[in-house]
Amino acid sequence: MVIENAKYDYVNIRKLVRINIKDLEKRIAAVQAMSETEFITYVSQSIFGVAIKEYYIKQCKRQIETWKGIPQRVDYLLGLWRDEKEIFNVVIKSSYKGVVRPMKKAIEKLAQSRFNAKLVLGEN
Repeated sequence: MVIENAKYDYVNIRKLVRINIKDLEKRIAAVQAMSETEFITYVSQSIFGVAIKEYYIKQCKRQIETWKGIPQRVDYLLGLWRDEKEIFNVVIKSSYKGVVRPMKKAIEKLAQSRFNAKLVLGEN
């Protein structure tokens, strides 16, 4: 989970997102630079590989878009946690089936550290 990997630090979430996006962009550039035979060899080493460059690039771009949306999603959940507890519970239950408790705990830990830091720094 991204929040846990960021050690419940809001700034680290953004860093983690940037790092993963850069990694995916590097993969796309590397694949685009490969010949078809090099790419087939590269993909054949993967269990789930599909030997079509465009497909692989599209998958990476889709992952980039997912990573780009994480900070906004976290902001949204933090706002709900702070202002609308009932709506927060409904959103968590409907969005994170099977991992509701860990997600609630992660958001609560992140929110506490985020809002405590804002209080200490005097931010709104």
